[in-house]
Order: sequence, then structure tokens, then C-alpha cells
Amino acid sequence: MIFRGYNIAGLLVDREFIGQNWFHHLQKNKIPFYIRLKKSANITGVKRKVTRVERLFSGLKSNEECYIDEVVQLTGILVYLSALCLPDGELLIVASSKPGKNSIEIYARRWEI
Repeated sequence: MIFRGYNIAGLLVDREFIGQNWFHHLQKNKIPFYIRLKKSANITGVKRKVTRVERLFSGLKSNEECYIDEVVQLTGILVYLSALCLPDGELLIVASSKPGKNSIEIYARRWEI
């Protein structure tokens, strides 16, 4: 592994880099992640209902943020979801391996790199 010997605080990933193998690799190697999702991504909720992720956050207004305080399944991996409605109305949806209301804030650091 490329990062052998390093402590990874978290991987910040854009929506083009998702997939079942990728999520399983991160989980298996205990690498925390904050991954932006496409609004069309499907998640499986607590009652095993499959839903497009954008439906969970469809009521958000501009600059409003929301955190779902329960895990959902995304490609078979348990994740936590957060979203921010951007000023242009687009949803910024982040799946995280860690619970916490600061996932959007952490993901935003991606633009600092």
C-alpha cells in the first residue's frame, strides 16, 4: 500500500471515485473517508428501502445543511450522510465512514489542497 507507515486522518474524494470495490478497500483498511455522492446514488435505509440519495435532502433551502444521524447502506457499506444546498440549488451530498455533523466542513477542505 502506498501509505504504509502513515496515519491517514481521512480521505476526501470527489463523486467520480466511488464504487463497491473502492468502499470495501477503504473499510477493510480502516481508512476514514468523506466522499461526495452523485445525487442519483441509491442508498438502502434502515427499513431496507432503496432510495435515491437526493430524495432525503430535497427540502433543503439555499445554504441549508442537514445531517442524518443514522447509518445507511451504500454499495453494501454502512455510511453516514450529510448534505448542503449550494446557492445555485445543487446538492452537495457527502457519505462518511464516521458519524458527526462536520462532514461537510471536513469535505470542504478538499478545495484547500
